[in-house]
Amino acid sequence: MSSPDVNLKLPDPAPCSFVAVSEARRCTVPLSFVPADDSVRDWLSGVWKDLCNAVRRACELTKQPVPKWGNWQPWQWCYEKALLQAGRTPVLVLAENCPVGFMTLWPGAGGSAALYLEHIGNAPGDIATQLWNRRYHKVGWSLMAYAIHVSRENGFGGRVGLHAADDTILNKVYREYSRAVPGLFKADAKGIPGPTPYGPQKNLNLTYLETVEAQAEQFLEGFRNA
Repeated sequence: MSSPDVNLKLPDPAPCSFVAVSEARRCTVPLSFVPADDSVRDWLSGVWKDLCNAVRRACELTKQPVPKWGNWQPWQWCYEKALLQAGRTPVLVLAENCPVGFMTLWPGAGGSAALYLEHIGNAPGDIATQLWNRRYHKVGWSLMAYAIHVSRENGFGGRVGLHAADDTILNKVYREYSRAVPGLFKADAKGIPGPTPYGPQKNLNLTYLETVEAQAEQFLEGFRNA
């Protein structure tokens, strides 16, 4: 195994095949992963942001709580110069040339032997709301699998660490991954800071999960030549 690189490289998906399922056509759609550069900046600030604002306003009018993802700001997070220079790597996943999800990654810091998954989420158009139905299924699964692929190809052995944003996400998303591959994550932990400039202040009360190398490889195997 190679030594982890402080500058993450986004590997080619091969030999894996990352796909989503089209809600309308009931067929698989290939996904591609690209750096969040200036080519997608207008989409994030002009489309993604507008969809978030529409959901937020609808929740206000119907007196419903705003979903946590409605407060996320990838149109800012992907371009914060200081954090990019500190090691943050923002990644978009595209289906049919449209962004359908994103994540931000950090190389292990402070002696961490895992790739840190800071943010991971579907685009608003791929989340069911009061205003629209989702367009694609299984985007989140491919995001998680690709993070494992990035970890392996950058010398972290497939180990991915993350903090669950809340108990709902923990139980509805990450527990589902664990049911698919038992033992995927080490035992839950709290009080674990993320290797980001603000990790020690923001993450200590959240549940921390970290993939186990062998089980992460098994999870990724499900995407090999899918």
